[in-house]
Amino acid sequence: MKQLTVRSLRGLAAVVVIASSLVVASTDSASANPGQRRWVQRYDYGAGTDFVTDSAVSPDGSTVFVTGASFTTSENHDIATIAYTASDGTPRWERRYAGPDLDWDIGSAIAVSPDGSTVFVTGTSWSFASGDDYVTVAYAASDGKLLWLRRYTRGTTTDDRGTAILVSPDSQTVFVTGQSFTSSAYAYATIAYAASDGTRLWRTVSDGIFQQDAMALSPDGTRVFITGGIQTANNKDFETIALDASTGAQVWEETFNGDADGDDVAMAIGVGPSGSKVFVTGRSDGATTLGNYVTIAYGADDGSQRWVQGFHARAHWYSHMALAVAPNGSRIVVTGSGTPGGYAQFVTVAYGASGTKAWADRYDLPTHKYSYASDVAISPDSRQAIVTGGTSAAKHGYDFATIAYGLTHGPRLWVRRYDGPDNLSDSASTVAIGPTGSRAYVAGKSDGIVRNDDYLTIAYSLK
Repeated sequence: MKQLTVRSLRGLAAVVVIASSLVVASTDSASANPGQRRWVQRYDYGAGTDFVTDSAVSPDGSTVFVTGASFTTSENHDIATIAYTASDGTPRWERRYAGPDLDWDIGSAIAVSPDGSTVFVTGTSWSFASGDDYVTVAYAASDGKLLWLRRYTRGTTTDDRGTAILVSPDSQTVFVTGQSFTSSAYAYATIAYAASDGTRLWRTVSDGIFQQDAMALSPDGTRVFITGGIQTANNKDFETIALDASTGAQVWEETFNGDADGDDVAMAIGVGPSGSKVFVTGRSDGATTLGNYVTIAYGADDGSQRWVQGFHARAHWYSHMALAVAPNGSRIVVTGSGTPGGYAQFVTVAYGASGTKAWADRYDLPTHKYSYASDVAISPDSRQAIVTGGTSAAKHGYDFATIAYGLTHGPRLWVRRYDGPDNLSDSASTVAIGPTGSRAYVAGKSDGIVRNDDYLTIAYSLK
């Protein structure tokens, strides 16, 4: 176990509640219509840039949590985590983490324990001694009290960046993964911590990986699945690994090289509700087209390839992709950005459990400017898929754009855009849906003339 030191506790002085910086921008009427905006929250710590990277909803649906990076007066960033009351957006608590050298700290991912007691955040924190390190923080969900904090470095000459976090179904174990880079190669570094006190249970390093983006957990909590990309002699391939959740031992490893032998990079992963299949999606170069979507289903027990589906999206390499699996297993939805007309659009595709394409949609503007989808979530009743991201605004920069689809056949149920009060750039990065399926919570960043980017969180009605 890596013990906390005095150096790693220096930043905890910044763990305070700053209620004055949390302002409800607007609250709509109490009537519930699909797509109605229920509340908007902005968070601004100072004159610098603040941006949300991930969000989560408590198991009982009462609280929405967001995390990301927030500018400090020392021209660096802290990891800022905020809890809002889900019903009306009232701020419940705010906590900030500043690393040992008060430098660059970014929260990448957030998860809530299934028992609802604890919120876990992971990300990247800079130190002069070891460069970028993983940092993982546990807070009490009720009041934000710091429960424990752990930093991880593979060595003084490595850059280690935490990108994903999950909690076991029994709320006993926290899994963190990310990129670990030496002077010559990247690797996956995956760590299991005891949820109660942060004791490190195991660590697994998988060398040869150049990019890691996503992690998933089997419904029974016995397997951890990680995907990303691996550098081969001539190109990049999908790389997906299954680990034993109790020991960290590798169970299987599978790569995917497209027919054109070009670059293939996996970016998102999900597990079916039965736990029998793992779904991976990403970008794959074709013989004559670049950046097609490729989605693969693997057998969760042995990594056997069950099906592979490509989609001609001309996917944009500089944007993210996301994947969600319906709770009833009927659909796998992938989203990202494509440039079929020379400008980026939302491109969303849904597949049936057997791999048959169910529907596809491209979201574009009459002006044919640029739109980038960043995340997707599916309602608990498996009736709606919610896609969010940023789309070019009529005046300046981008607006939030959020689309609700009927999951079975894919019609757009509603489309909502949000332009901040100063008509500058607003871009959503994450969406989460509450356990009742009545609301979706979209979060990202919103620019302002005086204060630059702020955290922005919006609640929309789904029913």
